[in-house]
Amino acid sequence: LILPFLQSTDPGLVCSAITSFLYEESQDGPAHKRLQQLLALGKIGPAPERRETAKLLGELPVQYHEHLVTYLEDSDISVRKLALFAAGKSKNLMLIPTLLQLLANRKVRIEAREALIQYGDQAVPSVRKGLDDYNLPIGIRLQFPRLLRLIGTETAAQAFLFSNIDDDPYLRYLIGKELANVHKNHPYLKMDRARLDAASMRRLRAYKIYLPVWLDLHLSGERYRLLAKALFGRVKQNLEIGMKLLSLYRDHDRILQAFHCIIDEDQ
Repeated sequence: LILPFLQSTDPGLVCSAITSFLYEESQDGPAHKRLQQLLALGKIGPAPERRETAKLLGELPVQYHEHLVTYLEDSDISVRKLALFAAGKSKNLMLIPTLLQLLANRKVRIEAREALIQYGDQAVPSVRKGLDDYNLPIGIRLQFPRLLRLIGTETAAQAFLFSNIDDDPYLRYLIGKELANVHKNHPYLKMDRARLDAASMRRLRAYKIYLPVWLDLHLSGERYRLLAKALFGRVKQNLEIGMKLLSLYRDHDRILQAFHCIIDEDQ
């Protein structure tokens, strides 16, 4: 009774029939042959068929997961989103590099991030490596701190602490900010106190270096107004992260109160 559905004009029924038969027949059975036909069409198949095939691949055995790459690169955003959901279900490690690249695409960024969160600690080594990879576009690397925070495991927290200390200033700021948020959301996680303190001291030393330079520019008049404004952002960021990290295992409220007092006085 189900076999005729393999040739249905409704791609949803076709894929449901494939799922029903695939595990009960041999490799040369009708469901396997129909699946191979769908996969052979790939990007040139009709959009409804590509959407259903992308969904189907998340339910299939590991030997079929490599085909998800085709649908993750599809021109139709609805196909890509379904392929991303399927990739998260599959947790196939070979898909992680493609998922990380898709974080740069605003149209599917949320779905790519959700897929990577499903991998949990399995995604962390690639994210940790990517944090320090200067060959990756900075737009992708800026997504990694938030991703690690949402994974929210001890392994993810450690990835923050072992990232490159000499990097893009805004990326360093995000790393510190999201590390503090990980501790706030998961206070039971164990973190390397020595590395936390070292990271805090680096930010406070940077604050100490930037502050007098900013003050000179600030007092130099309108000519340097925009530069002084940009530099004050760095002053504030370094002080904020230094104090936040310092407060994780100390008197949190008093340290953050001190931060706001210092910033208000500087301004």
